Amino acid sequence: MIDAGFNSRLRPGKKAVIVTSQGDPNPKSYEKAANEFADVLKLLGFEVKEIIRMENGSARDAVLGRKDLLDKARATGQSL
Repeated sequence: MIDAGFNSRLRPGKKAVIVTSQGDPNPKSYEKAANEFADVLKLLGFEVKEIIRMENGSARDAVLGRKDLLDKARATGQSL
């Protein structure tokens, strides 16, 4: 995705949304990883619109109990 000069080969203006789910109930446990991923996407020319993080998400349907995250995902998608 980058050339020999470390320039992105992608057209500028692409948008990204990062969605993470972790089993750990501590929201800070994987915060650094998501932020570093966002930094890589920005380096490649993406505009990171949102990082949506869900902690304590081990159960298959855990997100169904998180109306706040579902609403945030819906609003973020509509803003794209």
